[in-house]
Amino acid sequence: MAPPTHVHGAIAFVRASVVAAGDLAQRFPQGSQLMRMAPGTQQAVVVLTPEFFAVADPQVSFDGSKLLFAGQKQRDSIWQIWEMPAVGGAARQVTHCAGDCVRAVYLSAKEIAYTSLRGVGAARASDVYVSAESGADAHAITFGPGMFEVETALRSGRLLLSATGVGGHAHVLYVVDPDGSGL
Repeated sequence: MAPPTHVHGAIAFVRASVVAAGDLAQRFPQGSQLMRMAPGTQQAVVVLTPEFFAVADPQVSFDGSKLLFAGQKQRDSIWQIWEMPAVGGAARQVTHCAGDCVRAVYLSAKEIAYTSLRGVGAARASDVYVSAESGADAHAITFGPGMFEVETALRSGRLLLSATGVGGHAHVLYVVDPDGSGL
């Protein structure tokens, strides 16, 4: 009999003792853990990422078998996007970003979208990237100054993005196709 790929009724969540406002890459200054809660099982709450300093933004695949999340292996390492079986097990690094990558979501065509952060301080900016689930063929679908962030993937397959202009002004929501068109 094959091992289960998901636990019926389970939820994934992030546990953190401190959550800081502001920069997405600085949300968990004391670290965080990806947890699974499965009511009615022997281990109702399980730590899924004991080998990570911090994790964020868990997303469940459409079939419930995998979790996509942003993770930071050590306190000073760059955030990358990771994937693991929903029941736990080894995490696979999906992205190899030069800067911090966070807020990943599954897309319907075996793709993912995520937020890529670059720069520091007042020069901090971000774009939204789309890639294959493997991390291959990553390409930006937003361009320009400011902060573009993935909020969620909609049922229609389109992405809900938020954007803040240079200087933190004009926070706006956009709906866009995963190829960057149809704004």
